[in-house]
Amino acid sequence: MKVIELVKMNKGLALVFDEKIDFVYTKIDDNTIIGECGGLYNCYMKNIWDRDKAFGGSKFDIKLSDGTIEHCDGQWWNAMSQSAKILIGEYIHVAFRSIEDLVNCYVYTGGVMDKRIYDDIMSRFEGYKIYEYNEYEELVIEPIREDDRNKYIRDLTDKFIQHGFRQLNNGAFESLDGLRIKPVEKNYLFCNPIKSIDDLKISNNDKDRIKKVLWENIKSIGLLNEETVFINTKSYSYNFKITRQSR
Repeated sequence: MKVIELVKMNKGLALVFDEKIDFVYTKIDDNTIIGECGGLYNCYMKNIWDRDKAFGGSKFDIKLSDGTIEHCDGQWWNAMSQSAKILIGEYIHVAFRSIEDLVNCYVYTGGVMDKRIYDDIMSRFEGYKIYEYNEYEELVIEPIREDDRNKYIRDLTDKFIQHGFRQLNNGAFESLDGLRIKPVEKNYLFCNPIKSIDDLKISNNDKDRIKKVLWENIKSIGLLNEETVFINTKSYSYNFKITRQSR
C-alpha cells in the first residue's frame, strides 16, 4: 500500500492510496480500540461522558485482531483516547482514500498518521504535481469511471449476444420474438417499485431471459406504465427499459 497522489483539500493535503485501506483493529483497554494500516490509524474511544450515543446509536461491528467481535450501538466514538495518543506517539490528522474507493464515491475520509511516515511521504512528493480537489476528480477519477462504464457495457453486450439477442442501431438489444431491452442512463424516480422480476406482467420465458442477463446486477425495479419497466443495476445506475415489440 503506497501513496500515489496528493490532492489539495481545505487547508491541507489528502493522500490517495493505490490499494484499499484495511485497518487491523486491536482493543487496547476497556476504553480504546486502535485500527492500524501502514502508519494510518482509525481509533475508537468508549463513551465516558454519558452524553448522546455515538453515530446516533447506529449498530455496527468491529472485528478485532484476536478474532473477537466488538458490537457497537452508540458506546464507541470515532476518537482518540489518552491511551491511543500515548501508543501512537507523534501524529498528524490526515484525509485519505484509496483510488478504488474514490472512483466509487469521490469523498475522502479522515484519520491520523504517524508523523514520521507523513513527513517521509511529503519529502518524496516534493516537486511533484499536487492536484486541486475538483481537478483530480475531473482529470484522474472520471476517466477511470468512463473506462469502467465502457467495459461494463461491452461485457453486458457480450452477455446479451450469448443469450440470443441482437443489438440495434439505437443501442437496444432485441430477441427474435420481440423482447427489447434498452440501456438508458436516465433515472425514473417516479416508477412504481416492485419487489422482483417475477412480479412483472410478462411471460415466464421473458422473465427467465431477463434474469439470465441482468439478475446478478439488479438493484431495484420499477414500472413506468403497464408496458414499460425500468431495471436499475448496481453498476453506474444504468437503467434498462424493457418493452415487447409486436410481431
